[in-house]
Amino acid sequence: MTSSFEFHLLRVTMAQLLKAHGFDKCNNRVLDLVTDLYVRYFQLLLQTVTKYMEARNDIEPNIQDISDAFLELKIISPARRLDAFDSDRLVTQGLNNFEYWFQSDMNTRLREVARPNKEFLTELAELKSSMDIHTKMNSLTAALGQATPGLHRQPTQPLEPLSVPANENEPIDDGLRLDPDWIRFVLRGQLSEKPDTKFKGTVLEEYVPEDLQQPTVTSNNDHVVFGPTPENLAQHLPYAGNREVDDPDDI
Repeated sequence: MTSSFEFHLLRVTMAQLLKAHGFDKCNNRVLDLVTDLYVRYFQLLLQTVTKYMEARNDIEPNIQDISDAFLELKIISPARRLDAFDSDRLVTQGLNNFEYWFQSDMNTRLREVARPNKEFLTELAELKSSMDIHTKMNSLTAALGQATPGLHRQPTQPLEPLSVPANENEPIDDGLRLDPDWIRFVLRGQLSEKPDTKFKGTVLEEYVPEDLQQPTVTSNNDHVVFGPTPENLAQHLPYAGNREVDDPDDI
């Protein structure tokens, strides 16, 4: 599950949700766990909606199926617990809030604001370089049998900050490029070692970054001759001349 494109794209959304609720940093395993819980809960919600839809012997869900699923999973509450008549003005407020969130432009504005930036790419490159240095140093010292705690904490080669150009459309140093959205950012990470044919024929083909697209090769048929054949070359062509075709009846 963690190797799919959709899961990696959802990790970005979950990281933004955690950031909005005050979590500045978290472990990668924690982020994977939270994303997996989100996927499983969403699958449970879809299965519950499908259950009520099939109970009506229908093939398309309606608002009643969704509201019943919300009630069963305790997402919304029909009334207050101490209400004797089970009637309250907040009965439909949960569904109204959900409808407003679904139809509003809130998600669109979030996607416009939360995009990959240069600081994020620079920090990601520095973290990757630091991990590579530690891995190389650990392998070297383990092979020599001279591993020391101080050597792991202080690598011999300090990290140098990456220079960031002024223009956002230009590529950053060390091969880093600033993508306009998270879909292309995730695709770039998955296409770093594989050609873009991985997503060929899918809806993601149009989102493949331009610098990772394979060049279109046009076939050049040199043996095709347009126009009349020159007389001085006609006798030298392999298909020129009158070929005597044996009659199949002549045996």
